[in-house]
Amino acid sequence: MRVAILARRSTDHQADSIDRQIADSRAFIKRMGWTVIEDCIFYVPEGVCGAILDRPELRGLVEAGRQRKIDAVVLQTTD
Repeated sequence: MRVAILARRSTDHQADSIDRQIADSRAFIKRMGWTVIEDCIFYVPEGVCGAILDRPELRGLVEAGRQRKIDAVVLQTTD
């Protein structure tokens, strides 16, 4: 399975770093036997509202799906 990663820093959980989320996601993907598509690692910059749907990282994910570069997206929750 070809997988994209989406990471986001929540203002409520500042200790959850983008780098750690990406590393954890990579480890999970490896355990599952899937493949990270390196140009499909996206993160939401700090201070950008997650409720806004028209933003570059989401457009990138949608385009990767349209081009059939990815089969799934891995992300972490902060709950």
